[in-house]
Amino acid sequence: MSLALLLDEASQAKYLINLMTAAGHDVLTVNGVGMNGSSDEDVLAYAQRTGRTLLTRNCDDFRELHEKNPKHSGIVAIYIAWKPQIIPEKAASMAL
Repeated sequence: MSLALLLDEASQAKYLINLMTAAGHDVLTVNGVGMNGSSDEDVLAYAQRTGRTLLTRNCDDFRELHEKNPKHSGIVAIYIAWKPQIIPEKAASMAL
């Protein structure tokens, strides 16, 4: 299954882009579509308009946006913890 993804500013490392593209996904970045510096609301709106799933490490802000308006093309929120012991609790609370 191939995904149409939009990677936000926090998630657009070249290595990740190359991995996702090599796996057959259609990957765009915020920089690539001229939205660098745009608000989270505008980024999510763009993803929705273009039918893309947003990939982000900005979990808290996009969770709030999801709760305000759950009608979007999807959000993949990648949580990276510095304290591994909190991952299960945080991950459970971050499920979108």
